[in-house]
Amino acid sequence: MKKAIGILVILALFILIGFVLYKNKRSLEAEALAAEIKVDAVPVEVVTLQPEKLNQSFTGSGILSANRELMVIAETQGRVEKVYKQAGDKVDKGEIVIKVNDELLRAEFLATEANFQKAEKDLERFKRLSAGEAISTDQLEKVNLNYQAAKAKFLVSKKRLADTRIMAPFSGVVNMMMAEEGGMVGAGRPVFELVDLSRFKLKMSLTEDEVLKIDRVSSIEIIIRAMPDEVFEAKLLHTAVKANHALQYDVELAVDNANVSILKAGMLAQARFRMEGQQEVLAVSRQWMLDGERVFVIKDGVARLRSIVPGEAVEDRLIVKSGLSAGELVVSSGMVNLRDGQKVKISNLAQHDSE
Repeated sequence: MKKAIGILVILALFILIGFVLYKNKRSLEAEALAAEIKVDAVPVEVVTLQPEKLNQSFTGSGILSANRELMVIAETQGRVEKVYKQAGDKVDKGEIVIKVNDELLRAEFLATEANFQKAEKDLERFKRLSAGEAISTDQLEKVNLNYQAAKAKFLVSKKRLADTRIMAPFSGVVNMMMAEEGGMVGAGRPVFELVDLSRFKLKMSLTEDEVLKIDRVSSIEIIIRAMPDEVFEAKLLHTAVKANHALQYDVELAVDNANVSILKAGMLAQARFRMEGQQEVLAVSRQWMLDGERVFVIKDGVARLRSIVPGEAVEDRLIVKSGLSAGELVVSSGMVNLRDGQKVKISNLAQHDSE
């Protein structure tokens, strides 16, 4: 009997627990349903998209490089007699930077010069004799060949002697010196690096849309990453007539460094191309966009996720190439919790500002 009563008590407990769980489940479902009803219409802010006039511009980035830089190579070998410049020194075109000992080469030059002068006089004398038919044609030809050989040896020795004076091929700054007085240099070995800092070059790649606008650019500004408050003027040097492997066009700019000694080769720089006049376009703020290429458009009280094709950036805006039309309502705030196809409640209908 006691066993039967215990079983009944256990069954009663199970029934009670099941009832409580069922009641709690219904309560949670009711709360979830109420929550869904509450968030059925999500409050958002929108703007009415209208054409606006913008001063268009586009940007590109690259690394500053020197106007010219060259590793000067020795064309002779021997002991360094004198080093006239060191790293950091300015040098003019044609100025001697390194002098290599030339004793043997100078002696060779004097000997070949004397032989050449003698051969030259012999040729003139034999020409006069030939004119008077005092010598044969073969004799004159032999003297002429001797003259040509003497002249060649003289020119070679003159060049070898000149090569002992290693000069700057252009004006610039010695960036690195690799020769020392008393040391040895060899033909074909680098002796110093010369850099022309009279201006800098900036190379970058532009898209096909940007390069088509290059003729309408009114000014080009350069901003160095390490000096964001400084703005330098630049001019266009060259635009490629053929796209590169990335289907972009290489562009080269020049920045005059005559009065701007703070610039250094290797600095990261951004170029801002400013275009003439204003153009009426549709533009959206970056803050309105999802994934950089989608926005929410409101139609009949429902949010629709729309893909667009963004164009170039103008300050904090992106020009819309396609995907949106004037007069459409674009969500400007509240898109974080918004889903495609969800009903919305417009809490603030803001007119899209025109500039």
